Amino acid sequence: MFEHLFPDTQGEASLTVEDWTREDWFLAKQRFRMGVILAWARLGYIAYDPRVSHSLRAGRKLLAMISRDERIRSMAGEPATPEPISIQRAAVKASLSTEQAVARLRTTRRYLDRATNAGLLHSVALSTTEVRYPLWQFSPDPNKPVVAGISTIVSSMPPDWTLATIHRFFTTPHRRLKIKQRGMTPTQWLQSGGDPVEIAILLEGYSYDID
Repeated sequence: MFEHLFPDTQGEASLTVEDWTREDWFLAKQRFRMGVILAWARLGYIAYDPRVSHSLRAGRKLLAMISRDERIRSMAGEPATPEPISIQRAAVKASLSTEQAVARLRTTRRYLDRATNAGLLHSVALSTTEVRYPLWQFSPDPNKPVVAGISTIVSSMPPDWTLATIHRFFTTPHRRLKIKQRGMTPTQWLQSGGDPVEIAILLEGYSYDID
């Protein structure tokens, strides 16, 4: 009967949640987050450039809501929270412009754009005209110019993270990332050949942190 009702399953019932592996949970959370992103985009809460990876930004409806709240706070005399300028500057310094990325990879702008769109490189849009490539993804090994697993890592990254937030994450040591009992930053971990899935798992935790 099961095979008759669901012929695409070939008669085999799917796994229950209790039977899921670590990879099953990982994929399920990725699909759930993508569904939320698409729903919020339709509602106007978020927007993104499909040609640029990690270009998520506030949508028109959300910007209108923020503007309204800012006006209310201003009328109440509440000061706006300043952005950490020092971290922003450090983040820009720890990233490459499009021209610098082309030179470092010894490639062309066309290939760089294609690799970025395919998820093989990670770029962050600072504006409609400026894109930065964080240094965490570049390897010091000239025979392997980029680290492994960039697409896995980026797909797990919280979509609202700014360049400064990304910089702080990749330059902060994590207890989970240890080689010879020494805690490492995500950048050090990846550049020393560590498993990128470990970084993705760390990022999944941040993705669902509502505090």
